[in-house]
Amino acid sequence: MNHQATANYLRYRLPEATGLQVVNQERVFPGISRETWLVDVEFEREGATQHRGFVFRLDTPGGSIVPLPLSYEYDVYKRLQGTDVRIAAAYWYERDERWLMDGREFYVREKIEGVLDIPHLGDDAYRDQHITMAKEHAEQMARIHLLDWRSHGFAEMADLYPEWLIPESDSDCARLDLELWENIFYAVQPEPYPAMTYALGWLKEHCPSNSPGIRLVKGNNAMSEEIWQGTKIVAMSDWELTHLGDVTEDWAWAAQQGIEQLWDLESILDHYKAFSGITIDRENLAYFRVFVPFKAFTCLQAGSRMFINGKDRRVALGGLAFLSHTFLEGIAAATGL
Repeated sequence: MNHQATANYLRYRLPEATGLQVVNQERVFPGISRETWLVDVEFEREGATQHRGFVFRLDTPGGSIVPLPLSYEYDVYKRLQGTDVRIAAAYWYERDERWLMDGREFYVREKIEGVLDIPHLGDDAYRDQHITMAKEHAEQMARIHLLDWRSHGFAEMADLYPEWLIPESDSDCARLDLELWENIFYAVQPEPYPAMTYALGWLKEHCPSNSPGIRLVKGNNAMSEEIWQGTKIVAMSDWELTHLGDVTEDWAWAAQQGIEQLWDLESILDHYKAFSGITIDRENLAYFRVFVPFKAFTCLQAGSRMFINGKDRRVALGGLAFLSHTFLEGIAAATGL
């Protein structure tokens, strides 16, 4: 993305903004699944200078390590607007060839000020603050899981994306998602992984036949995926793996990504239950603590494949092979391989 292309696009979308100029544009790192750009603009409106911030989201030139369309995430954002879930407003999804960024589709959402990193992790002097943040995270997850997804149009996602599956009953939640990601795994793997074939057998054998309802699952749930102001989450971010299923998966993501640095998981789940009324089955949690690394491993293989076939030669993608083996070793240990 270059400043001029960004400015031209925003002038097209905001015709009432006189003299619009991009005053800052920077790509956010370390995220590598897709490109995320923060854009600040300045313009005149009704005789006064105004400032606005936007987030542009687009696939890398080689694609995305998340094997789902970019528009999938945008459509989730659109359906969450007007709910109790705190999110950034999603403005536009762009397919018009006149505006594509180097031929790539993109979407634009509101830029919300805040931070992703949790301060003072590991410092006992901030223990009370971290527990407060853990409770906040649990409460915001409860808002997602209690959402009436049918009334907000999430059933219609199935008409747009073959990957958006609607379980017929609570007993289908885990199985349906496992079948989807097994197919994705075999489609994106750059080479055979016998250990993962074994892990898939383990997952099928231990797949839960019960769940706490068919609910909206955020996916890639982690304290560092959200936007914080102090001890409050002002926007839940990263919806590219959202689906319908067993919300236990979200707590497996949280555990994998270090939520216990804030507070122990049992205390967090107790607080979550008090706020939501939803009980997380610990046996189901043990299953998802294997399935979530499998899903993450699959995404990393999609990235490695782009590097191997020459579509994206970024060093970070080449390094995914090493990160993949970290997940592989954890899965092997958990399944007794």
